[in-house]
Amino acid sequence: TYLEIDKFDKANNLIQKALALPEAQSPEYRGSMARARLLLAKSLSRQGKHDESIKTVTDLLRELPNNKDVI
Repeated sequence: TYLEIDKFDKANNLIQKALALPEAQSPEYRGSMARARLLLAKSLSRQGKHDESIKTVTDLLRELPNNKDVI
């Protein structure tokens, strides 16, 4: 329904804002940012944006191949 899509759009925007913060690049937040990107991928998938979702996870796996939060 439209209401659900609207909720996911808002969630995606909030996650993307968090990922854009300067602190997001800090090594101490690497795990949290990986989990946020996975959450973004799940949200994109729920909206039917499967290609974007797969790209998000693929990029994350490329960057952090041994991160326990990604695997």
